[in-house]
Amino acid sequence: MLSVQGAFQRANCYHKTASEKEKAAFRSALKNFIDQHILPAYKVEVSEEQHEHNILRIIDFSRTSSSLFVADALNVGISQKLLNLYLKYHWCIGEIATPPHFPVDRIIQQELKMKPIEPWTRFKKIEEYREVINHAKTLLEKEGLATLAELELAYFNRRATAAL
Repeated sequence: MLSVQGAFQRANCYHKTASEKEKAAFRSALKNFIDQHILPAYKVEVSEEQHEHNILRIIDFSRTSSSLFVADALNVGISQKLLNLYLKYHWCIGEIATPPHFPVDRIIQQELKMKPIEPWTRFKKIEEYREVINHAKTLLEKEGLATLAELELAYFNRRATAAL
């Protein structure tokens, strides 16, 4: 539920005519699809290529409900945020191996000091998403961290601590 909220809340991806019942049915089917066909692979480390392929699989799955969406399907930005948030939650509670990436949004782009900050809800190509990931890779050694997921979590925790 939190993953869907995080991915969809600012995205305006649904048609105005989509009913709450239709949206709920899609979200349920999407969760089942991810739980059955994507999540099991993450019990062990997954390559970046496989991870990007899984983002594209979510887009393909969303096409089965194309009438719900303004653009006939979810885009790369929404799909990566959904999958990466879902994986982050499962990783943090120890159910899967470390995910290869992290949820890309405005806040992480600010933390990474990206210029310019691109609206993640509009990423249509995997290359737009990959640009943020590649920039983050340049900061791993400086931060003394081994993985991108750890980098994002460190930034997230610093931000949360500073807010207290």
